[in-house]
Amino acid sequence: MKRVLNLFMVLVFVSPLVFTSCGGDDDGGPEQTKAEKNALVLNGTWTEDTRANLGIKFNNGDAEGDWSGFRLTFSNATKDGGKYAVTGISDRYESGIWKATGTWKFDDNAVNIVRDDGVSMALTIPETTVELVGDEIVHTLTLVFTIPDSGSRLSGISGEEWIFHLKRPI
Repeated sequence: MKRVLNLFMVLVFVSPLVFTSCGGDDDGGPEQTKAEKNALVLNGTWTEDTRANLGIKFNNGDAEGDWSGFRLTFSNATKDGGKYAVTGISDRYESGIWKATGTWKFDDNAVNIVRDDGVSMALTIPETTVELVGDEIVHTLTLVFTIPDSGSRLSGISGEEWIFHLKRPI
């Protein structure tokens, strides 16, 4: 009996040493930065997230016009930035919210996207980047920005907040 007890005590004290790893479970590479993680999610074509209280907002209300064909495509996204292309902007606002194509980069903290026209957009990608929307599994993101006042061409849309709630199928 004493022998069994001694064997048991040895196992109790030795087993933590056996089952504890010396390193981590990582592959030895550095952890991804926020910009690298966000770039991976951004690549692809985004459309309006039409769930209740989401969609495309202007000046604290729904943006006027037809946005059903809106597409924002991010391509070549890396931690340093990438390209974008936009189609389907409502005719009401076509002349100033987005250029048809352009480039962008992250700010230092990867919480804003700065377009090549100087517009800075606050970027929100949920920690849980995958959601079930209706019957499809999607990534979601929110872009919030203000068009700088640049004269009469953008009269009525500059200086006001835009919010784009977008989704992209996985």
